[in-house]
Amino acid sequence: MTQVRDLLDAFATDRRGDGQRQSGVNAYVKRLRSFDVWLKGKPVDQLSWVVITDYRNELAQRCAIPTVETAMVTIRAFCRWCVDRGHLREDVSAKVRVPRRPPALPKPLGPDELAALWGLMTDDETVSDRERWIVRRNRLVVCLMYYAGLRRGEVARLRWSACSLRTRTITIYGSKSGDRAVPIHPELLTSWRIGRRVRMIVRLF
Repeated sequence: MTQVRDLLDAFATDRRGDGQRQSGVNAYVKRLRSFDVWLKGKPVDQLSWVVITDYRNELAQRCAIPTVETAMVTIRAFCRWCVDRGHLREDVSAKVRVPRRPPALPKPLGPDELAALWGLMTDDETVSDRERWIVRRNRLVVCLMYYAGLRRGEVARLRWSACSLRTRTITIYGSKSGDRAVPIHPELLTSWRIGRRVRMIVRLF
C-alpha cells in the first residue's frame, strides 16, 4: 500500500520541475513528512476529508494559525498532485477549510524614523530650484497621508479643485469607502499653500 513517504521524491521532483525554488520544495516535503508520521502508516488511497480535518484540528491545538494554514496548503497541493498522478480518484482536501491568519496591523514609524523623514523634507537653500521643488512636493505628499489619512492612490488622483481653503476641507472622490471630506490640518495647510505658490501638479505616482 502506497504511503505519503513513498511519493515524496516524485512530488518534490515535479514541484521543482514546475519552477518552485528548492527551499520551498524542501519546506513542502518537511511538512508532508510530519503529516505522514501522524498518519501512522495509513495509505494514500485512504485519505479523506475526515482524516485531513482531524489532522488540521490536532495541529490547531498546538500550533499557531499560520503554521496550520501552511500545513493545509501543502496537503492540498499534495492531494491535487496525487489526483494528477493517479494516486487518488478525487481531491479529498478540496472541502477542508483552511484557517486564515488575521491581517497584520501596519507598523507605524517610530519617533526617530519620523524625525529623519521630516529632516529630508526641510527646505535647503543650497540646492537647485528643481531639487527644492521635489522636496516641497514630497513634503506635501507625506502631509496628505499623515495629516489627512489619504491612501497613495487617493493622493495620486487628487486635484487642486478638491481643496477648499474657505471650508478648509479636502474632498476625496472614488475611494474604497465612498466619497468623503476630510479637514485640512494646519501643518498640511502650510504645505498646501507652498505647493500652490510654486504651481505644483499633484499627480505624483
